Amino acid sequence: MTPLVLCESDPRRLFEAFWGGVQEGRAVAVLDARWPSGLVSRSRRLVEAAANSLRPGDLVLFTSGSGGRPRAVHRSLASWEASLAPLTQVLGSTADDVTWLPGHPTSTAVLYGAFHAASLGAPVCFAGEPRATAQAPERAAARVVHAVPSLVPGLLRAHRAGELPALRLIVTAGDAVPEALHGACRAQGVRLVAYYGAAELSFVAVRGHELDRDEEDGDREGDEAMEGYRPFPGVEVQVRDGLLWSRSPYQAYGYLQAPEESPEKPHDDGPLRHDDGPLRRDAQGFATVGDHAVLRQVAGGPARVQVLGRADAAVTVSGHTVIAEEVELALRAAPGIGDVVVVGVPDPVHGQRIAALWTGSSDADIRGAVAALPRPARPRSWHHLPALPRTTGGKPDRAAARRLAEQLRAPAGGAAHE
Repeated sequence: MTPLVLCESDPRRLFEAFWGGVQEGRAVAVLDARWPSGLVSRSRRLVEAAANSLRPGDLVLFTSGSGGRPRAVHRSLASWEASLAPLTQVLGSTADDVTWLPGHPTSTAVLYGAFHAASLGAPVCFAGEPRATAQAPERAAARVVHAVPSLVPGLLRAHRAGELPALRLIVTAGDAVPEALHGACRAQGVRLVAYYGAAELSFVAVRGHELDRDEEDGDREGDEAMEGYRPFPGVEVQVRDGLLWSRSPYQAYGYLQAPEESPEKPHDDGPLRHDDGPLRRDAQGFATVGDHAVLRQVAGGPARVQVLGRADAAVTVSGHTVIAEEVELALRAAPGIGDVVVVGVPDPVHGQRIAALWTGSSDADIRGAVAALPRPARPRSWHHLPALPRTTGGKPDRAAARRLAEQLRAPAGGAAHE
């Protein structure tokens, strides 16, 4: 059967076509209509060329990660279906949970959120649907919202203002979640469930679900007991040489390759990634995408996973390896600082130097926040922006941020400091 290739800008029409395709047992590929036309054409040709390798019910979902260049992730529908019941238990979801998805379902996380809600029979509201229709509930009725971390403060403001009066749960992923955000949600009586995963691995670990309540209500001190993530139900985790490996029934097959292509064959440096990507597997079925992590033992409970960041986000400064996400978390914790992206830019003396792009109040003490970091991790320049570069899926676009940091190296007007 010919795969169903979807490229639709309207989120509801896209999801309804996706849902119809999987219900018919077809292989379905989801392309992003917001991509340049050349990228859409190349992606479509890749799926069509690999059609014979796709089985009924297979999914091809393109992901850009933080590099801004998509890869075609090939997985089975069964790998998604296997995680439906565990996630329902984690979230405490019911068919009454009106679910709002501010992102676009070309993002794997958004598409899965809609898939999970639809599987429960729960009403779904997509971005751009502020008014109720025969197909969509009113956004104000949302009880559950799936959103990237950068949107969570705005959701809490809307909740305080009475614009989301029924909000009980925010589900977030795709970026490190600042500790203060968990506290802000608890203060408003809104559950925040944050999960770590990847398009290739699906769910790996989760924080904020029902199993944490014994520690929230126990005698552990402050939020420190809540740091880190528990393995998602059905997932085994290991840390080897500082890298996080996991094994579960939720993983993808890998990256889609056209029959005449192989990871070893060179390709032009076009916008579509054909390389074998960060995914690696071992003979026991464990896989990694190169994320740095540590396992922390908790007395009387399961080990906690602390994800430190992607290997491709590491910056080497005079021989010191600095994990960008750790610096970002530290800076985000400073009063007045909104979001932060940290990148490495070339330096003739140190090899690389750290640059930070940040949003928030221009009066924030960014200099003090930088000075509080260990010396190798301190950004040498920081640039205040109205918004950070992001991928179409809402993740930080590190490649674009790196280019922008190099362009802003000697700005006028005091927006940056060296």
